[in-house]
Amino acid sequence: MVRAHKLSLWALGGALILCALLLRPGSAAPAELRSEISVDGPALFYAVSGEARRPLWAVHCRLRLRGCIARAPGLVLRLDEAGAPWLLAAVPPGARISLARRNTSQPLPGLLTAPLEPEVLARLSAPGAALIVEDAGQVILQSPTEGLTEVAAYLAWLASDNARTLGDARLWPKGGPLQPEAMTPEVLERFAVQDRRAREAARQLIPVTKPQSEFALRAQAPDRAQLPAR
Repeated sequence: MVRAHKLSLWALGGALILCALLLRPGSAAPAELRSEISVDGPALFYAVSGEARRPLWAVHCRLRLRGCIARAPGLVLRLDEAGAPWLLAAVPPGARISLARRNTSQPLPGLLTAPLEPEVLARLSAPGAALIVEDAGQVILQSPTEGLTEVAAYLAWLASDNARTLGDARLWPKGGPLQPEAMTPEVLERFAVQDRRAREAARQLIPVTKPQSEFALRAQAPDRAQLPAR
């Protein structure tokens, strides 16, 4: 009886250790960032881990492919006239703003008063990153910022001449493989024209090879073998 009780305790302890190993930070597979994009520009960016789907950012457009911004709980991402990304939030004066990730917290003063630098944008975009706003010692906002770099790239593409020429936001290069059956003939035709122009421009940038350059120079220079010796 005592021996059986000890064996059950050992089994319980082993199960607890196994659970701790499986649940420890970093043991789970990283979430995959995906997007659902509509023809006019609105889109949803979300993280997928196993069968779980977690919404992150929703893109809204005032007009077709124009005036687009991204929203997360309590946050807005927009581009200024120069194409620089800004993060906006309703924050009381003197509130503490920090980035939380993997049980660490890093202050980010001035985050909402200037364009996002690439290094800060990358840190905010990391898996599991969240922006925390505290006022008087109380957390008043905690919003995930994961995938921010991808969303900023999508907003920048929507504001480009390329997007307006194609007229279909689903042709965003980072949106994954194209689905021709979902495109109208007009959109596919514009895409084919743009692709052909890009390939032609790439061919025009091919440098002249060295043998051709040397041949042209020799054709223009006098024959040194016929020059009188000094």
